[in-house]
Amino acid sequence: MLSHRDLTQLAATYMDRHVLTVYLRATVENPADRNRWHAELAQTLHALREREAGASHSDRAALDDAVATLREWLLAQKGTLRAPGVLVIVAPGEVLFSTPIDTAVPNVATWKMGIHVAPLLKAVSLGASAAVLVLDARHAHLYQFTPPQHVERVESMTADVDFDVEHHLGGGNATFHPGTRGGTAADEIDRQQMVARDRLYADVMVRAVELAGRDGWLCLAGNARAVAAARAAVPHALDARTLTLEGLDMHSTPYAIAREVAKVTQARAEQMDTELVRGIIDEHGSRGRAVTGIRATKAMLDREGVADLILSERFVELFPVDTDDMVRHAFHQGALVREVHGAAAEEIDQRAEGVVARLRYAVAAGSA
Repeated sequence: MLSHRDLTQLAATYMDRHVLTVYLRATVENPADRNRWHAELAQTLHALREREAGASHSDRAALDDAVATLREWLLAQKGTLRAPGVLVIVAPGEVLFSTPIDTAVPNVATWKMGIHVAPLLKAVSLGASAAVLVLDARHAHLYQFTPPQHVERVESMTADVDFDVEHHLGGGNATFHPGTRGGTAADEIDRQQMVARDRLYADVMVRAVELAGRDGWLCLAGNARAVAAARAAVPHALDARTLTLEGLDMHSTPYAIAREVAKVTQARAEQMDTELVRGIIDEHGSRGRAVTGIRATKAMLDREGVADLILSERFVELFPVDTDDMVRHAFHQGALVREVHGAAAEEIDQRAEGVVARLRYAVAAGSA
C-alpha cells in the first residue's frame, strides 16, 4: 500500500516529465462484469485523445506511443490485475511505474507534465496499515492489517516458561488474586513468569513496531491483563496511534480481526481529521498561522509557506486539476497533504471551500 511518503516521492520523480497516468478499476463485484474495465479503459483513452486534439503533432504522436506501450503492458498482465485498483505511469516506449491500489478508483487517464495524483489521495488517506497484537498470558499472535479489510498472521510467539502461568496472569478460566502468595516456591514462580511475560512482550513489541512503521497503527487485543502490560511497553512515538480492540481473543478469526481493526482505525482517523481541521480553522481566526479557502491557500503555496494542506473528498472529486496543482506545490515544499472524509470534510466544505492549510509562519489578516 502506498504511504504519504511514497506518494511524495512518486510525484517528485515525474514532476518535470510528460507522462500518461492511468488509473484502472480492475475488479468489479459481479463476476460476469470482470472484463468490463477493458471497454471502460478504451472509452477513457478515446476521451483523452479527443481532449488532446488541439495539441501539436509531436505531442499527439508521443501520446499514441504511450497508449500503445500501455496496451502491450496490459496484455502481458492478463489475468494478474486482481487489486481493486491499479495505477500505471507510462512514457512512450516505457512503463515507468505500476502498483496495485487497495481501494477502488475511477477509470481516469491524463497526459501532462507530472502525474495525476488526485485519485491517489483517497487511497493514501482512507487508512493506514496496522500491526495487530493479540495476546494472552503466555502467547502472542502478530498480524498485519492492510486496508480496506485484509489481515495476515505474520508471527506467533510463546513465553519461554515450563509451568502454567495462566493461573497467575488470569488467562484461561483461572482467577487472579492480587496480593495472594504461597511460600517461596510460589514467589519464584511469580518472578519467573513475570520475567518470561515481559520478555515475550518486549520481543513481540519490537516486531510490531517495525511492522507498524512510522505511519501505521498498532492495535492490541486479547486478555485484559496482557493488553495492559503490553500497552505499557509501547514506545512513546507510537502512543497516539495505539488502539485497543474489544471482543477479540487468541481464537478470533482473521475476518473478525480485520473487521474490528477497520472499524476502530477508521473511527479514530476520522476523529483525528476533525480535530486537525478544527485546529487549523481556529488558528486561522486567532493566530494567523492558517488560511482557508482556495485563493488564500494557493497564495500561501506560491510563497512556500504551507506546512499542512487539507482537502475535502468533495473538493478533490470536483476540482482534480486544482488538486493536482496544489498538491504539486505542497510536495515541493515538503508539506503534508491529506484528503479528509466524513465530519472533517463537511466542516471544511461548509466553512472553507473544501481547502484549509496550516502555515509555517504567521501572516497578517488579509495578506494571503
